[in-house]
Amino acid sequence: GDELACSYSSADMEASVKMAQNVVTENPKANVYFYTATTYIDTNNIQIVNVADEDEWNVAVLDCKAEYGDDNYYEITVDIGCYNRSEAVTVYCEIEGPNDATNPPVILESEEFYFSAAEEEQTITFTSEMQENQLGEKIYQFTYIRVYVEESDNLQSDNTYYIYGGLKEEIKVQYASTFRNNFFRSGMYALRSAMSNVWNIKYTEVDVNPNAEKPEYETEDYDVYIFEHFVPKKLPTDGVVVLVDPYEAPIGSGLLIDGYTGASYYAGLTGSDPHPLTNGMTPEGIGITKYSVIRNHDGYEELMYYGSDPVLLAKNDDDAKVVVLALDLNYSNLAMLVDFPMFLYNIFQYYLPPTITDFAFEVGATVTLNARGEELSVQGGDIDETFTEFPTSIVVNKPGSYTLTQVDFSGEYIIENFYVSIPKFESNITKEIGALPLLYVEDRLEQEDKDLLVYFAAAIVALLFLEWWLQSREYF
Repeated sequence: GDELACSYSSADMEASVKMAQNVVTENPKANVYFYTATTYIDTNNIQIVNVADEDEWNVAVLDCKAEYGDDNYYEITVDIGCYNRSEAVTVYCEIEGPNDATNPPVILESEEFYFSAAEEEQTITFTSEMQENQLGEKIYQFTYIRVYVEESDNLQSDNTYYIYGGLKEEIKVQYASTFRNNFFRSGMYALRSAMSNVWNIKYTEVDVNPNAEKPEYETEDYDVYIFEHFVPKKLPTDGVVVLVDPYEAPIGSGLLIDGYTGASYYAGLTGSDPHPLTNGMTPEGIGITKYSVIRNHDGYEELMYYGSDPVLLAKNDDDAKVVVLALDLNYSNLAMLVDFPMFLYNIFQYYLPPTITDFAFEVGATVTLNARGEELSVQGGDIDETFTEFPTSIVVNKPGSYTLTQVDFSGEYIIENFYVSIPKFESNITKEIGALPLLYVEDRLEQEDKDLLVYFAAAIVALLFLEWWLQSREYF
């Protein structure tokens, strides 16, 4: 069956030796053989059967990373290993969608790198200068990169490696206010930097004139809408809506707001039960002197209070995702606290969680998945499954590219990928390991000597009995 098939992951020697120990404990005369191509310095009572082929060799793409350099262009770093042969190796990078998803692929080619027994592993960097020399441009965006070597070695599965994540998902944020402050701008820039590995946050600010005939702000085509000191006549339905310091309720919001009231700054807020939106925040340290009184909030969770009045509420329905912060940041210390950027981060994590936080794993890894819609389909390796509860996790047992597909709550179709590689440990076919786990075996010579002593003692007793019987015949 499949459960007995060879895998791409590393063997669990601790578990294997533990199973063998059960056999040896029952039968001390049993021999334990381990068939392997790996060299073990200390075999610890396990008999090694070496199945290595002295002519076998392997060149492997061990690891790859594409990271922004100081000039804000990608540098592609590749770890290469070449084992059991001295060889000159060239590495190639095929870049899909260079700087624009519609552009045709281009190929970067390294110089030849010489490997020998003294230098089996090397790191190769495709710098932005090298990109400009070979391609005429530097790379700041890509759909994916295929890194590969063209060698006829004995293990082809580790000759290719895919890099994903060069085309970050764009999250569009609109901040609209009748009296703009720098709090949201600073918070969003910090969030954009901190989450640049998974999001490309596009931040837009709009000055609002409440007396204008036509609204200057948009109510469509954004992922996050922040409305401060005013409310739109109708809430957008295709994104997360954050109402800050609202003095009245939008139509159909389920809110009833009674205007402003004062507060004692030093009293601080109180929190409700733990919630993803208040994770890492300390309500007691947040002081306010002005807030909106919310008389009704149908369908909203109460998350923070001033006295018995809710000042932070949230709704997370299929048709409405709304956060209400019923205080004025200009009359509060919240924007001066670490709680404020944490609050913004929590909004994104709660309503717009990244599907994955990394794009590269090794065989045997556990991958945590999230979704912004009701379902997430995963295809790749031996997995073809649709998930409906999140967060969830999968164990990836085969190398290759995996595809994640979902439709978010606004109806946008989202496709993402990650890559699973053969463990670096397994690519090194000439590796030496210090010791196998200990297999405890009783001293077999001692055991055999004991057996002989038993037989010898029995023979002596028999002879003594025979001698006594013969002598007794003489006397009777």
